[in-house]
Amino acid sequence: MYTKNHLRDIPRLIITYSSIFIMFTLVWLYMPSEGPVTGPILFVPVIFMLVFIFLTKRMIEGFIWALLLIGFMITHSLTDMFTHFIDGTYKIMSSEDYQWIIFVSTCAGSLIALIKLSGSIQAFSQLVLKFSKSKRSSLISIWLLNLLTFFDEYLHFMVMGPSTLPVAKERKISKELLTYIMKSTGVAVGTLLPMSIWTFFIAKQFESFGIADMGDGISLLMQLIPLNFFTWISVLISFLVVLGIIPIFGPMKKAEELAEQGIYSQGGGDDTGDIEQEISEKAKNKKSTLTNFFVPLILLFGLIFYFDFDSAKGAIIALMLTSIFYVAKDLLTPLDCQDAVINGGIKDMVYMFVIILLALMFSASLETLGFVSYIIDLVDKSNVNPAIFPLLIFLIFSFTEFAVSLNWGLFVLVFPMVEPMANSVGASPVLCLAAVLSAVMFGTNASPISESTIMPCSFTNTNPMDHTMANLPYQLIAFVISAMAFLIAGFVM
Repeated sequence: MYTKNHLRDIPRLIITYSSIFIMFTLVWLYMPSEGPVTGPILFVPVIFMLVFIFLTKRMIEGFIWALLLIGFMITHSLTDMFTHFIDGTYKIMSSEDYQWIIFVSTCAGSLIALIKLSGSIQAFSQLVLKFSKSKRSSLISIWLLNLLTFFDEYLHFMVMGPSTLPVAKERKISKELLTYIMKSTGVAVGTLLPMSIWTFFIAKQFESFGIADMGDGISLLMQLIPLNFFTWISVLISFLVVLGIIPIFGPMKKAEELAEQGIYSQGGGDDTGDIEQEISEKAKNKKSTLTNFFVPLILLFGLIFYFDFDSAKGAIIALMLTSIFYVAKDLLTPLDCQDAVINGGIKDMVYMFVIILLALMFSASLETLGFVSYIIDLVDKSNVNPAIFPLLIFLIFSFTEFAVSLNWGLFVLVFPMVEPMANSVGASPVLCLAAVLSAVMFGTNASPISESTIMPCSFTNTNPMDHTMANLPYQLIAFVISAMAFLIAGFVM
């Protein structure tokens, strides 16, 4: 039965789907009848997807429409575009990267669910609250804690989200502010220190593409770190926010006002909050200690280091050992451990897995369409002052990362071309490489479709679009300051 709210939505829905029909019609009229689509029309799926999800906050639907549009532009057929969508789904689901994300997230998520169910997170949050008597000191504590897991992006979110969420709720800190701190600390710091998965990957790319000699990738990366302006500025701004020097404003302020009333953003999955509440209710009756909190995490990170940063091996073995540890200490039964894996490790993750699947499909489809190649070609053919070229690199690839979120994929596509392009125009190759790194970090921190948005929102049960709207103004401040820094550095170097 339709309610008044449903009836009020009907005109909006008619406008939305009429606009989609018109967009498909215009694309059909302006794209070539056969052959690859080129030119500015390549921007249409990107712009449509961003506008749709920002206006409607329906992220999954926005992805699906954008993917169908890209399929239509590739196949030139309304029927074949569905085949392209299905084939793209199979391709990503069978890819090693996506399977790795599912496996590690399931294992680590199950481990965190065990820690929650044992009552150990409550013991940890009580310790933090004991030494953080006010909201401000709690914010500072959360910021400092998030620095500890800089070396692995995924595990950073999986551990810090559930561990600090009880502290945030006790001090009436909004989930939007919590996820902003998580994104602006651990992952960012990981690109500023030569000992994280991010930096190892980047250094390896330098060596693979001949930008640096074998064994010298880290040395080149060390030259880039001081020039990674966006990351430095983003970390600094987040610290100034928790200190209260930079005020809370915009959607973040509204989220904080609602948090003061005990109203928090809820994640996209309909039953995610129910699962979280069920686990929390069971954990209330458990009397755990800090030892029971730290042992699983020490096992997790210790095993990852032992297996040369292989998160998959570390997570599955840590999950098994933690289950045995909790059962032996009579904190959980084998059935409790099974329920934690099913609910916390699988059922609680479904929404995140779907979003990541669609995001990876979107990036891959745009690459097939030729969007990224078109952007790279525009940069290559640009005839600009050498001093401005690093700024141009930063601006253009910040846009592509915000819209497409290739993340590590952009390094693979762009790094081989940046050094020759910089040399051909007379710009500093090191500064241009740093501009690419900063652009990737902007996309990672700001894009609503980035894994670094989807994952922290999942592990704090936050709506991704609520987080994005609150987070974006602070990332844009860092973006503008970084752009000025690249402009100045371009003239100096």
